[in-house]
Amino acid sequence: VRVIKEDAIKFLELILSACEELIGAFKEFKNFKKSKGIHEKIVKVNKLEEEGDNLYTEIVRKLHLTSLDAIEIMTWTIAYNRLEKCSDACEEAVNVIESVIMKNM
Repeated sequence: VRVIKEDAIKFLELILSACEELIGAFKEFKNFKKSKGIHEKIVKVNKLEEEGDNLYTEIVRKLHLTSLDAIEIMTWTIAYNRLEKCSDACEEAVNVIESVIMKNM
C-alpha cells in the first residue's frame, strides 16, 4: 500500500467518531444513575457501527468492481475487514456498558 484510499480515510473518521462517543460514555459511566447523556452516546456508537457495516459492504463491493489487481483487492479487503472489526469492537464495548447499567438500575 503506497497511498491511503479515500474510502479508508472515511472509515477511519467513522471509527474515530465512535471512539470519541465511547470515551464520553466511559466518562459518564461512573455516575450512570445521574447521567443524562450516556444513553445518547450508547445510541450514537450503535448508529456509527451500523454505518460502518454499510460502509464496509459498499467499499468492498466498489473495490471488487473497480480494481483488476488481485493483490490490491486482497490487501484492501483485509484492511477494510480490520477496520470493520474496530467498528464492531466499539459497539461491543458500549454494549457492555449498557448491560452493566441495565443490571444495576
